[in-house]
Amino acid sequence: MLHKIHFSLGNGRNDNVKKRWVSWWIANIIWIIIFAVGTVVIWTREVDGAGVTQTPELKLVAFIVLLIAFILPIIIQVVWLIVNLRIRAVTDK
Repeated sequence: MLHKIHFSLGNGRNDNVKKRWVSWWIANIIWIIIFAVGTVVIWTREVDGAGVTQTPELKLVAFIVLLIAFILPIIIQVVWLIVNLRIRAVTDK
């Protein structure tokens, strides 16, 4: 019975690697949702917060600003992916 309980709890290192991957995927999904919502808001609004009527050109500028704002999270996610891949390579040996 005790052996079954220990087996179901995971095996330490692999369990930690799985948690890292799950965390990475959850973070990516959250960022994608935030980006999608921001994009929908930008493209569907008629007037911005300052009261300026949005033309397609202004919407494109706002979208480019949103893209620039998401560069840092993308870089962090890529670094996190590389770290996860290296940790998995070490634990698989």
